[in-house]
Amino acid sequence: MNLFNRILLIYSVIQILKSDPINRNIIIDGNFDDWLNVPSYSDPRDNINGTVYQESPWFPSLKIPDCHDADTKILTDMPKHTYNPNVNIIEFKIAHDDSSLYVYYRVVDDGVIGKTSVGPHEFNRSDPSKPSAGRFYIITTVNLDMNDTTGYWLHEGGYYPTAPGFDANFEIEFYNGTY
Repeated sequence: MNLFNRILLIYSVIQILKSDPINRNIIIDGNFDDWLNVPSYSDPRDNINGTVYQESPWFPSLKIPDCHDADTKILTDMPKHTYNPNVNIIEFKIAHDDSSLYVYYRVVDDGVIGKTSVGPHEFNRSDPSKPSAGRFYIITTVNLDMNDTTGYWLHEGGYYPTAPGFDANFEIEFYNGTY
């Protein structure tokens, strides 16, 4: 499943969850047994060459790569695909209770969510070999009012392919080997 389909699937799942009165009782404790009965959505493994969408509903003439970088901010910018097992999501789940929204992600077996470089300096583009503190984000974006004409486009957060109408996001940041 490519990124666009993931976005649509997450949108659909959130619609289902909004109407689901079941309290999931997710506990953040390192034990994932409480996720066993939560519906799971899978995404095929990425490959070294990347995945290409055949068509975008917003820009039908473009073939869109399934990728993201933090430097892409313009609607028509297309980042170069970079294979990284640490962000190769193959399964996700979404649950909620009366006060919280929970997201479960699983990456390929050789991937580690949150893996960053560790070093005493900020990353320097002019000297990328210098040991630097890396950053890794897990960001979940939500269209709260289910209206594509309100909110922001995903490219405003560095995502590609873009999609309209997102009102909120939550994120976890890993920095310099910790979170």
